[in-house]
Amino acid sequence: MTTLPLILYFALQLLNTPYGSHLLDKTPTEQLVTRTDSLDCFTLVETALAQALAHQQHTTDTQHFAPQLQQIRYRHGQVAYQNRLHYFSEWILVNQQRHIIKEIQAPQSLFTQTLRKDINYMSTHPQLYPQLKAHPEWIPIIRQHEQEINQQQIRYIPKSKLHNNYQLRNIIRDGDIIAIVTDIPGLDISHVGIAIWQNNQLHLLHASSIHGKVIIDTKPLSQYLNQHPKQLGIRIIRPTYPPES
Repeated sequence: MTTLPLILYFALQLLNTPYGSHLLDKTPTEQLVTRTDSLDCFTLVETALAQALAHQQHTTDTQHFAPQLQQIRYRHGQVAYQNRLHYFSEWILVNQQRHIIKEIQAPQSLFTQTLRKDINYMSTHPQLYPQLKAHPEWIPIIRQHEQEINQQQIRYIPKSKLHNNYQLRNIIRDGDIIAIVTDIPGLDISHVGIAIWQNNQLHLLHASSIHGKVIIDTKPLSQYLNQHPKQLGIRIIRPTYPPES
């Protein structure tokens, strides 16, 4: 179909899709949201990855997209708010166990920083989440998931290391998922997108709230991060596409 990595191919088909916020929280009960007419940064990555996996596993992707998305988005593929992978670190952990992605954390000369903080934003701000506000009994479950994240040794590339494109070329590929580490207390990742190299510069294909749609950012990633003081650096996650069943 294409020489591009599958996730990047499908993400490119979603360019100019309108940006939407709180897309998974529009209904009082949890439902599998499969819409592609509006996306945020998280659902863009999930949608492109699910489409890639569906295509890789089958000759057509449309009928298999929703099951793939459900498995990617929820623990054990069970649709429930408590099972949704709310934190991207949690999303990485679970989907890496499913062998559909792997996190890149070498060489140490680039991955020089370790995420050392208590991830607790949801459990300490339940009033910001309508479902948690309505169901305070779910907060201990969310806190348990946060503690699982806190047990990980997470290394990332600080943004001061992103100026050397020759070195990055050996590490980051087109179609890698880029997760941006934040210094916001209690949070791990503030934004995600997909790597795309243009004119020997690393750019981010992402759903931009500022631009109101899915774009390839015109600024190289290093410049983009330098304009956002709370963004500390990046984690690199690579789709692995398991063998066909």
